[in-house]
Amino acid sequence: MADTGNVELSILSRYRRTDVLQADDGSELFFDTWVPPEIIRRIEPTIFVVTEEEIGRPDLISFRVYGDSDMFWAIAIQPENQIFNPLRDITVGQKLTVPHKDDVLAALLTK
Repeated sequence: MADTGNVELSILSRYRRTDVLQADDGSELFFDTWVPPEIIRRIEPTIFVVTEEEIGRPDLISFRVYGDSDMFWAIAIQPENQIFNPLRDITVGQKLTVPHKDDVLAALLTK
């Protein structure tokens, strides 16, 4: 597979710096392995306590804390949260460390 520049992503896409690969026969495009951006905490993170309604709904947690259902990855990559599979590893009453949205956006915009 070879690198290709045929895919346009939003400047705020978490995949923006991920290489796009193309099958040798040109039939399909694939993202290479995603490496999360480093979120530098300049603003104190908050603690979010998971309710029963949010089990299996990382998108709902993300929407509630960031106003955007696509940003759960920023919570999942925090080492103290120990989330490998967000559909399985989140429990009722779990306290999640949530980086401030400005810090997440800064990580996405940093080159």
